[in-house]
Amino acid sequence: MKDWKKKVEEGLKSGVDSSKRLFDRAKERARDIGDYSVLSLEIRQLQARHDDLVSRLGSSVFHLLVEEGRGSISSRTIELRDMLAELEDVSTRLAEKREALQHLDAESDGEHASADE
Repeated sequence: MKDWKKKVEEGLKSGVDSSKRLFDRAKERARDIGDYSVLSLEIRQLQARHDDLVSRLGSSVFHLLVEEGRGSISSRTIELRDMLAELEDVSTRLAEKREALQHLDAESDGEHASADE
């Protein structure tokens, strides 16, 4: 009778431990999906801002060269300087977010491989 009781207790404990591990993995995966979603949204927003700045920069360059008839412009041209600085900032942040997303993907792939084993 004691052996049977001990086996039942061990089986229940093993089942609880397995359930806890599965729950912890599911919770971690949900957190990863949330992080992934936030990063993806931030990347889309930064990409839209980047595209808008590039378009505005092109329009400004056209305006300065063609409509105002300037012979030359550079990154130090007053009308372009702030826009170029913002574009550089957005490009840097976009690269950082993309790198973070790739890192998250790599971590997720590594966890799937170890979970499958």
